[in-house]
Amino acid sequence: MKILFLMILLTRNGAGDLNAAFVSTGDIGECQLRMLAVRGIFHSAGVEVVEGRCVASGLRFSEFEHARSSRQARHFYLLRFEPGLEVLEQPEWRSCHLNARNDDSPGLRYCASSVQRLLR
Repeated sequence: MKILFLMILLTRNGAGDLNAAFVSTGDIGECQLRMLAVRGIFHSAGVEVVEGRCVASGLRFSEFEHARSSRQARHFYLLRFEPGLEVLEQPEWRSCHLNARNDDSPGLRYCASSVQRLLR
């Protein structure tokens, strides 16, 4: 499995929920440049960026696309960033938040939804 750099961007929507975007890049420099550009776009649009990281990872996600409607299928993930990246699929929003609250692992963790699907 080839290791790429995964750009992970967590933004907060108007309801206060976290949305995740995942973009694979070939190297850390490309990832950081993309992150800088996207953060600037979101800042200009008044979108709160909660977390943004470039992480070495073999994880792959379906292509990023903007949600076409609020009815579009969403995928739920519990994300842990420390000591290393871990992305755990969750069956739905409520269990994701419950698992995040009950998670006693060290470091940052977030429950986020995404239109992107984790590829196996």
